[in-house]
Amino acid sequence: MYSPPLRYALICVLLILASQSIAGQSDTGKVVITVTDSNGALVSGATVKARNLTGLITREAASSNPGAYEIPTLAVGRYEISVTADGFKTVRQTISVHVNEESRVAVVLEPGEPSATVTIPSEAGQVQLTSSTFGKVVGEKLIVNLPLNGRSFYDLGLLQTGVVPLQPGRTLTQDSYNVNGARDTNNNYLLDGVSNQQLEYNNLQIKPAIDALSEFKIQTNLYSAEFGRNAGAIVNAVTKSGGNEFHGAVWEFLRNDAFDARNFFSPETPPLRRNQFGGTLGGPVFRQRPTFFFVSYEGVRQERGVTSSTVVPTAQERKGDLSNVKIPIIDPQTGMPFTGNIIPTERISAAAKGLLSLYPLPNISTASRTLNFTASPTQTTDQNQVIVRIDHSASTKSTFFGRYVYDNLIDTAPFQFGNVPAQFPGFSQDQNNKNQNLALGYTRAISSTDINDFRFGFSRTNNPTQFLPLTKPTDVGINFSVPDNVGLTDVRIAGFSGIGNSIFGPSRYVFNTFQFQDTYTRVQGSHTLKLGGEYRKHQENVQLQFAENGQFLFNGVFTGDAFADFLLGEAFYFTFGDFKRDVLHQRWSATNLFVQDDLRATQRLTLNLGVRYEYVTPIIDASGQTATVLIRKPFTPGVPQSGVAETVLAGTNGLCDKCTYLPDRNNWAPRIGFAYDLLGNGQLALRGGYGVFFNQMESNLALQNVLQPPFA
Repeated sequence: MYSPPLRYALICVLLILASQSIAGQSDTGKVVITVTDSNGALVSGATVKARNLTGLITREAASSNPGAYEIPTLAVGRYEISVTADGFKTVRQTISVHVNEESRVAVVLEPGEPSATVTIPSEAGQVQLTSSTFGKVVGEKLIVNLPLNGRSFYDLGLLQTGVVPLQPGRTLTQDSYNVNGARDTNNNYLLDGVSNQQLEYNNLQIKPAIDALSEFKIQTNLYSAEFGRNAGAIVNAVTKSGGNEFHGAVWEFLRNDAFDARNFFSPETPPLRRNQFGGTLGGPVFRQRPTFFFVSYEGVRQERGVTSSTVVPTAQERKGDLSNVKIPIIDPQTGMPFTGNIIPTERISAAAKGLLSLYPLPNISTASRTLNFTASPTQTTDQNQVIVRIDHSASTKSTFFGRYVYDNLIDTAPFQFGNVPAQFPGFSQDQNNKNQNLALGYTRAISSTDINDFRFGFSRTNNPTQFLPLTKPTDVGINFSVPDNVGLTDVRIAGFSGIGNSIFGPSRYVFNTFQFQDTYTRVQGSHTLKLGGEYRKHQENVQLQFAENGQFLFNGVFTGDAFADFLLGEAFYFTFGDFKRDVLHQRWSATNLFVQDDLRATQRLTLNLGVRYEYVTPIIDASGQTATVLIRKPFTPGVPQSGVAETVLAGTNGLCDKCTYLPDRNNWAPRIGFAYDLLGNGQLALRGGYGVFFNQMESNLALQNVLQPPFA
């Protein structure tokens, strides 16, 4: 068996050398040129070239049919198309190439010498006539000029048909969409053609500064076999490149509570100070051999008040005087009501007294057991993002680019996330979300008909979360020992704010993705063939201290009142995590292969035919410390204890090594589509198709694995 480094090296070499490549999350476009004379006759044998206005790329078109020429796999940007033929004047036209779209040019040649030049102005947006894919490109002008709350390009995706925002609270992050009714975890996010995916919830990893983006496209349906991994949308963003001239920008955007209205539940306007600032610079490195650079920096500094209203015990209730409660408070020792609903001081538990000392007193005069405390503590956010990109042309046929993004967000929240116990200040959360994303690309025009495009991607997320303060349960009288970094026990009291640190516990998630992909394109007659594939290696290293601080629930089952149960120390339940290990090293990989043929069946009809194969290995723990449950005998309804199940370790009972489920090796995904020019003038198209799409499972198995016997 090969060692992992040798295995990765062999995969990389095979991907580069394979003439029938593998891979493809393309961030390029193509140009289709039709050449006729002044009488409308198609002109064959013309020389058609596309030159990037930066001078970085010059490519010659291949003839797919008489008078029809195509240049695939062009980087996003502005190009000059030149058409030269014997006996005709040379025609030049400037066009834009967009991500995953075709740009069409209809050239009419006039009789004359080729040395004479005719310049044609560029055309407006065009109907897509050779692809069945549904999608929308959002260009640089829209990205920069449209008003965006928080300046997130991602919000512009909502302009696309079928794209709707998530409902608040759907996931721990709102960086996702629902597209055409699919789940928010079913989308595939790409940046410069490589993965921009956060593994745990399959959502967006990095949101580049909008001034650093050239454009992005959301493909919502019927995308070609080149794309897969998820059955929702393909969100493909492209960063800017430098050019022949130096260009830059600086900005700062300010928000302030002086312009805000008061929250209805807050006695004053919550504080807000938000500064979003940065700059970009791009230009040439070497003018003799085109090499360009582009850098971007954006920072965010924010202090924002977060309003919370809750119920806290009154001074009277803390002494055991519950005379305000309308129902009798039952003494669980005697079964009789406490006299006057007053619990004697000596009966109040030491732990309850210790915890009550951490509660604030009410600051709102209201009726008993209604919202009597409100606060707007400050949440602080510091974020820094740096993007660096280099583009280099080794020759007119070979181009290279490298792009690196570093994004570091530090967030200090006055309340802990999720269904938290304490809804008053004093129990906070510190989170550091550090993301890195690297893309390397090499494109080689082997000939006018053959092009190879190779990409390498690496992404890393380091996301530690800490709950504060680190008060120990024993400090307040709870006889329960915990690790030094988990803090106070999660205490829940029905009808009141709880107290303590969240049961979710501190955590650290470190995700790594290594990605190799390659796409080989050939234009042959009326066929545009693509063969490709992709290999991704995923690593998820997790420390998850779930429930190590324990959790109490007081719900009134003993006395008839939840707070009375709390004073007496009579909990409905106490749960805690006793783990043999709280660290996981999850590993899995994905291999995707595809072949795609875009067939120009007639001048007006194009067929998109393809098939894709996807294989994802089971998610394993590198140490094999996982288990699952096998049902030996199904449960019979109405017959108690009629079912039989047992816990089995990974790699036993027919499971593969370190696996808790069997792999699926039958994921074939055919794609059939068509695009028909209804009027024959490029103004109206009928498009449709059929496809099979698969979703790769989210990696959020950490909690299940940590809690799974016999390791918990």
